[in-house]
Amino acid sequence: MTYVSRISRVILVAHGLLNMAQGIYSLVSPEGYSAMTGDLFAGASDMALGSIGLGAIGVGWYELVFAYQNNHALILATIPMRLFFALVMWTWGNTGVIGYEVGVAIICGLALLG
Repeated sequence: MTYVSRISRVILVAHGLLNMAQGIYSLVSPEGYSAMTGDLFAGASDMALGSIGLGAIGVGWYELVFAYQNNHALILATIPMRLFFALVMWTWGNTGVIGYEVGVAIICGLALLG
């Protein structure tokens, strides 16, 4: 395993943990999460925000596990989804998320190097 691959996997593990933390926060404090995201989720119900949180916990858990296990098939499988998500965000005008998501896709690619 190369140094770049190892560092990329550590970043993906941290990213998984942060996804889980965001999910827990939106479950515990939907109002706080809604305020943090600005207009993006303005008017969304607590149940809708909780559902987003459950999804974030699930995605974070799977990312944590496959990055820790160095599961190349799953790391590779997420790249198209991440790029599609960035495309959807672009059509919605949410440009800040595009660079972030493309960056995570690149990190996934780097994790596959070794």
